[in-house]
Amino acid sequence: LPFHGACWCLCPEPFTGARCNAIRSHVALTLQVEGVELRQFDEERFILALALSMGVNRSLVEMALLSDNPGTTRRQFANTVTVGARLVYGSDAEAARGVRTVQDAFDSRKLEGFALSVGLRATFKLEGFPRPFSSSGGSLCEQANVPCSTPAPFTLPAQPSDSNG
Repeated sequence: LPFHGACWCLCPEPFTGARCNAIRSHVALTLQVEGVELRQFDEERFILALALSMGVNRSLVEMALLSDNPGTTRRQFANTVTVGARLVYGSDAEAARGVRTVQDAFDSRKLEGFALSVGLRATFKLEGFPRPFSSSGGSLCEQANVPCSTPAPFTLPAQPSDSNG
């Protein structure tokens, strides 16, 4: 874990939950948080701001990835954190509509306003398209009118191969 008290799970899609053992309607998204370093990142404030800007209960926001952008030039990404999150919805239709909510919140800078209101001063940039998933594990890209050919918002690191010759 990147810092004491951090608790989040990098689940393979379409799984959700603390133990990656649930399949629920959700929207997966990845964003850049500029203006904060990993060691200063306040997960609770971020979750609250994201929930408020998306109109969901904070208990329905799951952290999925937290990274300080390793392998990039220090000057280019100083004070930038990559965050992956899942917004859990009660139905496939809500998840499909949730994609538009996510895009609107970033286009209107609504997330930045809510972040400031909870004491988190940062700039947020959405990476690619948010990806909606159904409660059966399938993609809802067509229903949400987003390109399904784009890569998943966040992925599991490659597993080392076990080759004994």
